[in-house]
This record gives sequence, C-alpha cells and structure tokens, in this order.
Amino acid sequence: MHTGGTIFQQTKQEVLTLSRFSIVGIAAAFVHIGIVWALISQLGIEALSANLMAFLTAFFVSFTGQYAWTFRSKRNWRSALIRFFLISLLGFVLNNIVLITILDLGIMRDSLAAVLSAGIIPAVTYLAGRFWAFK
Repeated sequence: MHTGGTIFQQTKQEVLTLSRFSIVGIAAAFVHIGIVWALISQLGIEALSANLMAFLTAFFVSFTGQYAWTFRSKRNWRSALIRFFLISLLGFVLNNIVLITILDLGIMRDSLAAVLSAGIIPAVTYLAGRFWAFK
C-alpha cells in the first residue's frame, strides 16, 4: 500500500505540474497569437517578423509563469532563464520551419499559418523545462 500511495502522490503531483504548465502555456500562446494576429492583420507586418515579435513577448510571459508557478524552481533565475531561452529558441526554430513550409505551400492565409505553427511546441517545452531548465 505504501508504494501505491507514493505512486499516487507522484502521479497527482505530475498532473498538477502539467496543469500549471498548460495554463501558463495557454496564456503565453494567447499572447503570441494575439500579437502575431494584430501585427499581421492590423499593421500589415510581414508574418516572420510579426512571429518574432510575438515570440519574444510570449517568452517572458511563459518564463515567469513556468519558473515561479509551474515548476517552482529553486535554480538561480538567470541560469533557468538561459536554459529556458535555449529550449524556447529551439521551439521557435521548429515553429518557423512549420510556418515557412505552410507559407511555401500556400495552403492558408499568413495569419492562420502563424497561429497554427505556434501550437506545435508545448510537449517539447514541457519535457525540456521539467527535466533540464527548471530542475
């Protein structure tokens, strides 16, 4: 029974951490999507430039939430920031590969392509944050 309780507690804690990660991630995604959509559709900024500006803004929303709330990291914030930035940069590169591919295929509007490409990174970010950036 003791082992089952431990596994239950670990599972419960992981579900709580994943839930927090999701809430912060959704908030950052809304920031990213809102900014990229506004920059493209309202200001006529080119999709890749708009995506970069949106990424940088959403990054700070995400880092603050993940560091302080999701993972409640004890790691020095500068060290965590550098690691999380590397993870986010990898995600941004993957995001742009998807965005460029969709744009090159011409299968949807720029603004929709940017929104779609922003949604592909969460699993990689969770695992890398959980086991490297904030550990």
